[in-house]
Amino acid sequence: MVDPHSRNMPARLPATGTTGEVIAIRYQTSGNTFADSFRVTGITIKGDRCSIESKHNNADGRELVDIIFARPCSKLK
Repeated sequence: MVDPHSRNMPARLPATGTTGEVIAIRYQTSGNTFADSFRVTGITIKGDRCSIESKHNNADGRELVDIIFARPCSKLK
């Protein structure tokens, strides 16, 4: 299911990342720049596109998933 409040926004990500890592991200929205952290719980690579997932539970125990789509992307050898 896609959240109807999803939106695309420019973001800066580190050059590399691994599952289990907490990465620093910067993004812009409404003309402002924000810094945040993102716990990587999964990475899926298809072609030159990555889906970077962060799964967590909210206060009432429901699982939430945030996803960052990144391009270009590739698996390090």
